[in-house]
Amino acid sequence: CSYAADRGSLLGWDVVFTSFPWAVEEWRSVGVNVHYLPLAFGKHVLQRVALPYDRDIVVSFVGGLGYRHIWNSGQDAITAVAKALGSRFKWAGYGNGPDSAELASCWIGECWGHEYFRTLARSRIALNRHGEVSRGAANNLRLFEATAMGCCLVTEHAPNISDFFDPGMECVTYKNPDDLVRQVKLLLAKPERTREIAEAGRRRCLAEHCYENRVARFLDVIGS
Repeated sequence: CSYAADRGSLLGWDVVFTSFPWAVEEWRSVGVNVHYLPLAFGKHVLQRVALPYDRDIVVSFVGGLGYRHIWNSGQDAITAVAKALGSRFKWAGYGNGPDSAELASCWIGECWGHEYFRTLARSRIALNRHGEVSRGAANNLRLFEATAMGCCLVTEHAPNISDFFDPGMECVTYKNPDDLVRQVKLLLAKPERTREIAEAGRRRCLAEHCYENRVARFLDVIGS
């Protein structure tokens, strides 16, 4: 379950699962039988999207920008990278229309389904940014999709990011737009290190963060 627009409507369910850490305590306080279950990657994607040897996109952000997705400080971070990297950065996704010339110039169109994963597979470095609904926690599918497709994940700092990946070893984190630009430039200066982080993140994701890994927790809850 994602959004808490009407928590009262959740009271009729026997069990509710959420990937939002903040929702567990909040919803339990009003009587919802809610359990935390993180998101994950579906390995079946790898049967249909082959990973290329040569990644022709240096840095990418693959996702929506604008209302209900990533806006305010999140969009500022993506825009900062677009300004700093120019043609080395590509944005694939949708939104209410880019509000800067930099974002407009790096936009390569919308991509869905297998094309979404192919765009990640073409990327050496994949930026991640959460929407406001996450309330500062690491919690979106792109964390696992980017790492599983072999990208070096660069995501914002979050108190629970180490539950999924080891910062500096399996991913890179940033605290603000300027720090994001700095971290990306450091990675670009050390391509071998970038590949090492990408490979370590992919191994961790495929070993621990696929749906097969979440089934045990799910069955444990519904069987109790």
